[in-house]
Amino acid sequence: MKRLYGENVINLLPVKDGFVFAIQQAAYDDKVVILYKLYSFNTGVVSPIKKSVYLTAKFGPNYTNFENMLMNYISCASLIMPDGKVFISNDDGTSDIFDPTGHILWSGDISHSGEGPSNIIMYDDKFWCSFPKSGVVSRYNAKTIKEELRIGGGDSIFTSPSGIFMEDGILKICCSGTHKIYTMDTDSFEVNEYAEFEEPVYSYFKINSNEIVLLDSGIYRI
Repeated sequence: MKRLYGENVINLLPVKDGFVFAIQQAAYDDKVVILYKLYSFNTGVVSPIKKSVYLTAKFGPNYTNFENMLMNYISCASLIMPDGKVFISNDDGTSDIFDPTGHILWSGDISHSGEGPSNIIMYDDKFWCSFPKSGVVSRYNAKTIKEELRIGGGDSIFTSPSGIFMEDGILKICCSGTHKIYTMDTDSFEVNEYAEFEEPVYSYFKINSNEIVLLDSGIYRI
């Protein structure tokens, strides 16, 4: 594993040929300072970026149309859909789907025990959401926004599932409670252990051949 950046990373988003991330600095006068960075796979360099670049990566180019409606633009879960719509779910599960111009197309609740999802992804006309406190990964119908399938909970191996990533029908689930990433075949629902770390793992994604994880101690290529 190669460490690409250090501690205090609070959010990580893949972009073309790299990723952007937010860092929480020490608070001054009870105000939290957030910095934004870009890592380029082409140069291997971390560069400072404007907040607007981060927001575009998370919410799309028209984020200014609805950014004032967000409870917390850092902690909320977001998904930019192929048709340009944006799905946003807040920490308490209150959720909206916006069209590209910022008009609300749907509002509702995506939660388990009052907890909103930490991550939302879309695959084959389905939404997949992870709920760390509930220990649950759920699948929703993208047309009706109704839960179709719930995995985990209770004594499941999915302890504090946070980051999820889909590749060719195989779901990778980051479980910070076990320090492991599991794979689940979304057809057979067979589960296997993919990777284990010495500390909690919160996020995983893959761009080309680059596999990136977010751990307590920083961002790593595995």
